[in-house]
Amino acid sequence: MLAQAHDHYDHVADDAKVRLITESLLLTAIRDWLRKLGIASYDRVNTRDGKALPLVGTFAWDLSAPSYLAPMLKYSKDGAGKNGFVACDVLLGTRIDSAGIKPFIHKCQTLRRLRNVGTCLQIFVADRYTGDAFQDAKRAGVIPATPASLFGHEVAEGLAQLTQVLRKAAASILEPNDFDSLFKKFGRIEGAAIQLRGTLFEFLTADIARKSMSHTSIRMNHKFKADQREAEADVVVIRDNSDVLMIECKGYSPYAEIPDDLFNRWLQHNVPTCYKAARSHPDWQNLPLKFEFWGTGKLSPASLALFQGAKSTINPNRYTIDLRLGQEVLHQTELTKDFKLVEILQKHFMPARSVPVAAEIEF
Repeated sequence: MLAQAHDHYDHVADDAKVRLITESLLLTAIRDWLRKLGIASYDRVNTRDGKALPLVGTFAWDLSAPSYLAPMLKYSKDGAGKNGFVACDVLLGTRIDSAGIKPFIHKCQTLRRLRNVGTCLQIFVADRYTGDAFQDAKRAGVIPATPASLFGHEVAEGLAQLTQVLRKAAASILEPNDFDSLFKKFGRIEGAAIQLRGTLFEFLTADIARKSMSHTSIRMNHKFKADQREAEADVVVIRDNSDVLMIECKGYSPYAEIPDDLFNRWLQHNVPTCYKAARSHPDWQNLPLKFEFWGTGKLSPASLALFQGAKSTINPNRYTIDLRLGQEVLHQTELTKDFKLVEILQKHFMPARSVPVAAEIEF
């Protein structure tokens, strides 16, 4: 089936990517909700996007956390209390029917039969359910939730809007008003604004590269493997028979400092891993390789010193590294001659008083 036509299933992959990004933001909201209500241990809520796989028993979940609420505790004969758990799976973009909820119910019921596993509060979150699916979940002791029932209609609408914005962004259609609305709707959720800003900056960077660099093809979130190590390039710009540029994107508040560990990982892990993998790529192995770090926040003196030290020791015949921060990103955006891109960057990723008003920029 995959051999039917070139890129025949690319739209399926794009839709899946959009859904996973939206679900990640939903999981951030659920984590915030569990913390604020004290249902879960504050610093031990794991999601599928973290370093550790969220586990309860022998099952993986989209989110899991220990809970020390009184109804969740089990006491042994010596009076020691054993904590319970919260486990949650999410699925957006489709209506859940009886057949759709059945695997989750089976998973929950199997977990309850395992010995030495504490009491578990089990939650499934979807956009909507059929009446039968909703009742099946209730009878099985599972909470069938929706974004609206958990967080209200504004956040639910924001998630639906985010899906549409990301689909448009993948098609190189970016609107300033969309960004305004999304930041407003998710601003009250701890961590959501940071996550949203980073995701949107990746799409923004891809569009800037597409419109300011000629004869290119663009790939996003491309994973590379070499020497049993894995790294991801946020944006890969392939210029025909010329070179390959891999961009690391860090869309932060312009007043925030990009953490040293994130920059160090790009420089010391991502760059060498992607380089080695690219050198074994049949189409790229003989092309010059370039790596750039694009950020809208600030780098610490330690990170800047590390970069300068690495840049001075790297053989440019192997690959090059470079930085684009703040004004350099703005300059590259202006080369697109796209007023909307400049407005988005100025309004949401640049210091309020350090750049000219977008309307005053002449192309």
